[in-house]
Amino acid sequence: MIVQDEEEPFLQSANFLRTWSKCMGQRCEIEGVALSLDRAPPPLASLPSQSSVTPAAPQPATKTVPKKVAGDAYVNTVLAIAKVASSIGSAVHAIQNPPPAPSKAPAVAPTPPAPKRPVVPPFDIQDIPGAMRKLGMPMSATLMERWFSGQLNYSLSDADERAEINQSGFPYPPNMVDTATIMMAWVLGFRRAKNAFDTLTESLMLETPRARGILVNKLTPYKTRQSIQPWLECKGDLQRFHEEFQFQLIDVNASWSERIAVQMYEEMSNNGVPDDLTGALGAFNFYATIAEATFNQQAGTATVTRVAIYVKDHYTFSTTPGNVSQYLGHWNKSHVAIQHLHAAAMAVNAQLSDAPVRIGKGADNIFYPVRNSDFRAWQQKHGRGGDFIIYSDRIWVTLRRPITINL
Repeated sequence: MIVQDEEEPFLQSANFLRTWSKCMGQRCEIEGVALSLDRAPPPLASLPSQSSVTPAAPQPATKTVPKKVAGDAYVNTVLAIAKVASSIGSAVHAIQNPPPAPSKAPAVAPTPPAPKRPVVPPFDIQDIPGAMRKLGMPMSATLMERWFSGQLNYSLSDADERAEINQSGFPYPPNMVDTATIMMAWVLGFRRAKNAFDTLTESLMLETPRARGILVNKLTPYKTRQSIQPWLECKGDLQRFHEEFQFQLIDVNASWSERIAVQMYEEMSNNGVPDDLTGALGAFNFYATIAEATFNQQAGTATVTRVAIYVKDHYTFSTTPGNVSQYLGHWNKSHVAIQHLHAAAMAVNAQLSDAPVRIGKGADNIFYPVRNSDFRAWQQKHGRGGDFIIYSDRIWVTLRRPITINL
């Protein structure tokens, strides 16, 4: 059964031009049709693929053919005559005793054909990375595929996520820390990211009162040294480097759902579909960490001469109990569409129907609403799906005006 509401406005991606096109959609409830979570997970990314052993093909059974044994000629002739006589007797009997005519079967009313059900191509949550690639978002697709192929890993609360503690109460395992996928050169290819990077590396940004106070706390334990290079001090341990020597940050971008909410209240004809940076990292930070510092024991000062700048982000589908799960748009295998009513409902912690929506004609124009909670449900169904931490590579910046602080 299909239930269709009145048409409602949507914005659908026009992939070639990377813009939104305004369109109308109808909520359609088709029995048995919903976002699928059924497809089996991909192989674990951290495990080597197991070689498959092809079982031996079954051998055909040997058929025994009995040998012909030559019989007595006289006996064979008698048996042949008897066989012919029996056949003639059977034929005469059939002519003298014909079988009764078959009774005419009663007429049966034809069964009416079953009503045609709409043929709807299945859409599985694991089809979203393919749609992202068609939207020009290959990095977003790569990170999502990594999440699907990971071991089960997530945090039970925002506090645990900040502390990087998983559902079992343990720190995220090492294979849930990705240091190879996101490169600073790629991030800085987006203008807003480059602007934030330039702002962070300005001396005024690095010398805020809060940043100077953090530097005092970070460097005081080393005040008896002549100099320090924290990367060597941490023996290349990126997480320790971040925890012990990071002192300033700047935020970039907004999450996918936040971008949707903002764009729905702007003139969308002039704005494009969220780009690969939004899809991959959402809201993220550039961090500044001490890369080199010298100490003057006589003056009681420390001077930071170099810093390291990098991205750190959590790739997660957080869902806060008691709050409506984040709306990530309506998806199919080629496009994404967004609706302002869903964004407005999120603002007041309300949730609209999550029925599929038909935009245009044809079964392939059905779009499925997707939320963070769908990814969490997939995790529970399959016991897979790993939230992970992203670190980019580092850019080492020599400060034109070193930062000197009193210890």
